[in-house]
Amino acid sequence: PHKVPYPLAVGAGRRLAMSAINGAKKLNGKEEQPPATSSQLVMSSPHFSPPAPQPFPGNGHPDSAANNQLISKKTEKMMGRRGSYTAAEGKIISLRRLWDEIDVKRTRSILSMSFLRYLFFVTIYLIALYHQKNGKTACNMHVTFKEYFNSPLADSQRGQFRFEDIRTTDELWMWLEMKFIPLYYELFWSNGDAKIDFYKSTLLNHNRIANGLRLTQRRAPLNKCSPTAKYVAFFPYCYPSLDEGASESKLAFGPYYNDQKYRYTTFANQGEDNGFVVQLPFNYNDTVTQLRSLRADRWIDEATQWWRLDFATYNPSVDMFAQVELIVEFTTSGRVKPKIEVSSMRSEVYMNRSRDYVQIVLEILVMMGIIMYVVGDVKDFLIHRAAGKVYTQFLGSFWIIIDILQFTFFFMDFVLWMIVIADPVRKDIKVQLGPIVEGTRRDVSLDTLQMHNTTLSLMPSSYNNNNYFVVQSFTVLITLLRFLKYMAMSTVTAGLIETFLVMKVYLLQYIIVVCVCNVGFAYVGYILFGHELLEFATFNSSYFTLFATLLGEGIKYSDLHAVNPTGAPILYIPFVVFYVFIVLQLVVGIIMESYQVYLANRSRHVSLAHQILYGFARAFNFFRSFVDPEETYRYDGPDGAQLREWLETTEFTQETEVTQQELYELLRPHNVTREDVAFIFKRYSFCTREQDPPMPEPEVNDMVRELYKQIKVLSESQSIVHRKLDSILSGQNM
Repeated sequence: PHKVPYPLAVGAGRRLAMSAINGAKKLNGKEEQPPATSSQLVMSSPHFSPPAPQPFPGNGHPDSAANNQLISKKTEKMMGRRGSYTAAEGKIISLRRLWDEIDVKRTRSILSMSFLRYLFFVTIYLIALYHQKNGKTACNMHVTFKEYFNSPLADSQRGQFRFEDIRTTDELWMWLEMKFIPLYYELFWSNGDAKIDFYKSTLLNHNRIANGLRLTQRRAPLNKCSPTAKYVAFFPYCYPSLDEGASESKLAFGPYYNDQKYRYTTFANQGEDNGFVVQLPFNYNDTVTQLRSLRADRWIDEATQWWRLDFATYNPSVDMFAQVELIVEFTTSGRVKPKIEVSSMRSEVYMNRSRDYVQIVLEILVMMGIIMYVVGDVKDFLIHRAAGKVYTQFLGSFWIIIDILQFTFFFMDFVLWMIVIADPVRKDIKVQLGPIVEGTRRDVSLDTLQMHNTTLSLMPSSYNNNNYFVVQSFTVLITLLRFLKYMAMSTVTAGLIETFLVMKVYLLQYIIVVCVCNVGFAYVGYILFGHELLEFATFNSSYFTLFATLLGEGIKYSDLHAVNPTGAPILYIPFVVFYVFIVLQLVVGIIMESYQVYLANRSRHVSLAHQILYGFARAFNFFRSFVDPEETYRYDGPDGAQLREWLETTEFTQETEVTQQELYELLRPHNVTREDVAFIFKRYSFCTREQDPPMPEPEVNDMVRELYKQIKVLSESQSIVHRKLDSILSGQNM
């Protein structure tokens, strides 16, 4: 075979490769230069015949007088202020991003108007609710009576103790006789003079007692529990706990001389007041005698598990009723738990005051606003269905769900408020005046307010009011949550809202995990400390104690260690490690990841002040004097609504990017001018980018591929020559 020296073969291969590359560069006899634009590249190809240029209106010449006469007034104005818009050479615009920017502007405009309406609606709603609650007066009455009857009593053995310090039955009887009776029968003025007429039966000079005292107790049945059989003979008496679901005993009881003396009393429309009731009229001597008789008869005994002293008052200065309840719970473990509760009620829901007339007007406006919002959502749903979209897509929106919840709670509020207005308690109150004793003088001390011929009770009305305001509290929370929807007007606060919307599913999963794990820790706390600490005495208390500890409030490690040194680290260390080092880091990760997702998809940042100024400038020429002169051109071109209308009928995908000429061709059916397209490229320049470098000509591609094949063949030949030369040099016979 023909033998080629090794250096010669290598040099020949290199020269051939370089000549192939240089030949590609000098295609068609000239050095290849990258075209300035894609149009130059396409028109330079010998296989491309450029189309005839688009004639301008008039005689076809862009600078002709005939053409200038056909330019629109809008274009003349644009050219006069900023000069003629020039073609954006080398620029392409993303139609998807352009659509997103226009849609965001439209959404912000809609939210701005909706926000003002909603702010007006919420303001009226909260003012109306404030007047309905009348919390200041009710709170003053509650605090006044609680402080009055919980004042300390001086005792030689215990020193000073209050009603809420009572721990035995003997202390309760002593407090009633030595402390309550002097407070209740306030018969003398501060100077020692006896009170007269109406002030004899008043408390704190303004609250007249409606109908004396009422003592009520509820009793547990004897031996209706299941103690261990072998201990029955040791202690044969047991009483089940009413708090744990045991049935209340209605059997009459009494002292040894009359075991049927005290009977169970049932009220027709006041189920909360049923029990063994003793009425005490407003008479000092009779009350003291009756209390001593009850104590002698052991009216409160081992079967008593709930005791209450209550009375009602009327205050004409604030036109309100109040019911004071002194309650004592006797647990089956022997613990005594006293508490004071005060309920209040306006004499009429709507009184003849200007304040109440204002309240009625506000409530009517609130109802009108709710109806308008419901109608608006229904119209949006019908438009959604008319567009052929699936209804679940509309109802599955987060803010639509919030709207539905809000409307549901508003409807519940309306029903409960109607119940409060129609409350029969106010209508059933009857005024019973005392009898005539001398001529036209009557015994004022015997005046009473009664309901169903018995003691006045505000319990049914208080129950309805509490239900109404509990539901209203949920309504207020949802109403304020809906405010977050309007925070999207500002791109700064919109980031917070969008982050929340992105992570809402993950956040729900996180909350479920926290709640489920807290169940396990709650049981551990209940098992280890439930026998000694009230915070862990029940599962409910244990669960919420640990939940408060998680939020920084709750029980301390020292408190646990003092009770159970062994169990304290068993609960506390895993609890802290799990929540602080694992769960807390998870929620931080969720927030950060969701925020990164928002940043990757967010629209252009525009401050709220910028939106307000430029929005007013578009609507009113006066505000354009405050706008940067370099930015006033934006008011001479098509607005966002016009651009949205054009793009709605244009088909494009997420990746669609067009040049200025291509956009003009797409929008030509809408009678769009070239100035309009140039305006879009300038106004929305942040949606544009530099055009990618042009691809090589088809002929160049073919030549490069052919040269690459030749280079590959030469490279293989070079490898063969290299091996043969190595064999010759090593003396091996080929």
